[in-house]
Amino acid sequence: MCRTTWSLLPIAGSDEVVLQDQRARKLCLLGCWEPASILYNRLADQLPTEGAVWFNLGLCQLWDGRDREGASSLHHAATLLTDAEQATDAEALAQMVDQLWSQERVYVVTARLQVRSVSALVSRLRDARNVRFFEVA
Repeated sequence: MCRTTWSLLPIAGSDEVVLQDQRARKLCLLGCWEPASILYNRLADQLPTEGAVWFNLGLCQLWDGRDREGASSLHHAATLLTDAEQATDAEALAQMVDQLWSQERVYVVTARLQVRSVSALVSRLRDARNVRFFEVA
């Protein structure tokens, strides 16, 4: 979902922080997202209020298939990022991932059919066990 469209945010800090960020970025380019997330997790321990670190950690966790952890990190990043657009992006992405695991969702299937008799189709759909009709107010 997000491996190609989201970019890591720049992280400012000491020479050591910049070096760790560069290492994590190189690991990401190689597809080594777990080691990259470990580096960002260490940076988050050092810089707990740096939203960009939490954002990058969240992306790496998502790319590594750890959706719930990634969403949690992105939610946290959204509270820390001072750039409104970045904070909105972090929260939006986190909410999209949350929806993947939510029990409160509706599955929609669309099919295009050539129908000769609408009443016959509706009757068959009403008799089907796996089709539900909802009243629209």
